[in-house]
Amino acid sequence: MPQIRHIEFCGVLRIVLIVLVLIVCAVATAGRLLMSNTLHMWYAFNQRADDQLLMMQSLPGYADSTDLYKLAKNQGFAYFLRFIGWSGVNVDIVFFAVWLVAALLCAVAIQRCFHVIWLSMFTYVYVLWNPLAFDDWLGTRVYRNSLFAPALFILVSGLLILLTLVWGLVRSISTPRAVGKSGPTSVSGAAVMSGPASAPGLTNVPRSRDAAAHPPRPVRSRLVPNLPPRARAIIRATLLTLRIVVIAAFAVLLGACFALIFDLKEDSIWMVPMVGFALALAAAPALGPRRFGPAWSGSTRSDPKQNQSGPAQSGSTQSGKSAVIVAVIVSVAKRLGVILLCVLPAVTTYAGVQIIKANNDRDFGVSLLNTRTSGEIAGFISRIYSIDSPNQTVSVWSPGDSITKAFRAAPALRQYPEIWEYMEQFAKTPKDNDDDRRSDGSLNANGSSNSDGVVGVNEDGQLTGDFISWRMLNAIDQSSLTMRDEAKVQRVFAKANAELDRAFAQGRLKKTDKIAITPSLVPRTPDEIGELFAPSWRAYANAVTLDEGYAIGSSSATQYYSSAIWSPSRQEGLRQLNVDPDDLSPQPVAWFTRSDAVATAKWVASAYRTVNMVLIAAAVGAVLSAIMMTGLRGVRAVRRWIERRRSSGRSVSGRIAGRPDDDRPDDDRPDGDRPVLAAWGWISLSVCLLIYAYAYCFFAYWYAQYLHNDRITFFYVTGLITPLIVIGLLLAVGSYLRMFAGIGREREK
Repeated sequence: MPQIRHIEFCGVLRIVLIVLVLIVCAVATAGRLLMSNTLHMWYAFNQRADDQLLMMQSLPGYADSTDLYKLAKNQGFAYFLRFIGWSGVNVDIVFFAVWLVAALLCAVAIQRCFHVIWLSMFTYVYVLWNPLAFDDWLGTRVYRNSLFAPALFILVSGLLILLTLVWGLVRSISTPRAVGKSGPTSVSGAAVMSGPASAPGLTNVPRSRDAAAHPPRPVRSRLVPNLPPRARAIIRATLLTLRIVVIAAFAVLLGACFALIFDLKEDSIWMVPMVGFALALAAAPALGPRRFGPAWSGSTRSDPKQNQSGPAQSGSTQSGKSAVIVAVIVSVAKRLGVILLCVLPAVTTYAGVQIIKANNDRDFGVSLLNTRTSGEIAGFISRIYSIDSPNQTVSVWSPGDSITKAFRAAPALRQYPEIWEYMEQFAKTPKDNDDDRRSDGSLNANGSSNSDGVVGVNEDGQLTGDFISWRMLNAIDQSSLTMRDEAKVQRVFAKANAELDRAFAQGRLKKTDKIAITPSLVPRTPDEIGELFAPSWRAYANAVTLDEGYAIGSSSATQYYSSAIWSPSRQEGLRQLNVDPDDLSPQPVAWFTRSDAVATAKWVASAYRTVNMVLIAAAVGAVLSAIMMTGLRGVRAVRRWIERRRSSGRSVSGRIAGRPDDDRPDDDRPDGDRPVLAAWGWISLSVCLLIYAYAYCFFAYWYAQYLHNDRITFFYVTGLITPLIVIGLLLAVGSYLRMFAGIGREREK
């Protein structure tokens, strides 16, 4: 009796604690909404090639635009801005909703993976209050980088949810296996329910090796009690169909989400391997040895000699062959169905990207996401990068001599001499620019031209980084070719690229022997690649500590909250964002000002540093615990195997029973094997995410190193790798908690 009361007390206490945590989550949600409506988003209307460009792409007249930058960047964020304008909801609320969806999906993903409600609720608050949501450039700026972090949280958590949904479906439609005297067989639901309408895979097979001694028992659904077998089978088939429809709908939404994320940024191709690996992992059970069809029983696989004894036996043989054919067909159909569900997100993503390209083809005549980093102009620039030059460095990707050689080897561009006349100012070597240098050390107008707002010229007049892609657009537009006819520009540069390829093949141009990972990045020597490890690691660690580059309430952003500034482009943008131009920074409640919100955001960032350190310690503990548990169980298994080998009587009985000497019933297995193996699976996935995040950070720093600015590097890198790091740590912590909870349940059994 006291034990029963103790159990009841524990149950009540658990409910009370869950209610308290739910209240905390509700308060955290309300507080987060207040933060969004107090800090507010800001729009940098004067950033010609960034914020203003993306806003211009979202406005109604974009399809008729003749702006030279109209296709300089992908339009993914512009579609998001169109949605904001169409919805009529203030931009502050929309971005809060995006972070809310990200937090909910992450919590659901962790719950489905580990079934630890406390960790799921912690994940919800942890993601919802992520400090990146308050950063001036990565959180409150109306720019695509502010959407990266929540979008990646949604994508990765969505992949985890799809993973668990598909694996659960596979378990429900696969046929349990049992081992009897006649060898391995699959026990179908029909055989168990003793009725032809029963669906396969609805049985509980005991963990004993002797299926005859322990016949499987049917799973009696609490939703359909006391119904005839055929009625139960129909209901279960209906529920299974609804389950498949839900998974398919979720897969389509996930694919549409990835299509938008893929179109957010020009280098989104880096996410494709991650998504492909997750989808392949989801489909893996369908490609493994698991049985999916209603299989034949041991009696149907009779001896061929016995099948020749008479007509009755012959009929039985034909019936057995038919059962085998049916089993194979059902198994193949189920496997293909699971694989199609896993492929559905990829198909949806591909269709979405192709629709965006088709829209650009209809409006501008080119089937490309952008014409600056893809297409023929980008191909011309990548060929400049690949020309061997002693003046090429990690900062100067397109030295003057390479530009000169490329134009000389491309006669197709000579009919538009204005292009070369514009680019000639950047085609000088550092020695040539000594003549252009003034007495005060600055360059004259011929050495630098920043009137269009696009910077990227060093003190020697050389173009730095990938700024040649912007300068090429300027050069083309001021020529007779112009950027108005995008299709014609692509045709002209296609001819120029073919001429450069011939020049390389004939030896008139020499290719660099440096290592190039993509055409859009500068080739590097092995020593230059080695220089990336230390700074990329600092940028990777900084995503956890937020020691450098993180900024809240900076003066550069504060000026955009003033209503005194008037500009046509600003007014259009604010209307698209559903913001009142006369009140850009309203205060929802009197007792919580913007200064209070900035102070709160800084405190949250400090708290996150501590929480992240705890998560890292827990993740390391999970790995060490898994190693220790695996070692202990390995030692125990070896000891038991040695004891069985020494027991000659058992070895003989094992051989008589037809079992190998080292075989044993499942009841003799060490406790906790399955929890430890499951923990290793999640830990492996966690490590993959963490490594993938660093790989992206490394290659992103390959690009951003020329900037020599920690703040801009933080802006480029952190929003994309933080979701991978955070979810990777949460998976490791969840595996740690689940492993010991599973071991405890195994021991109780």
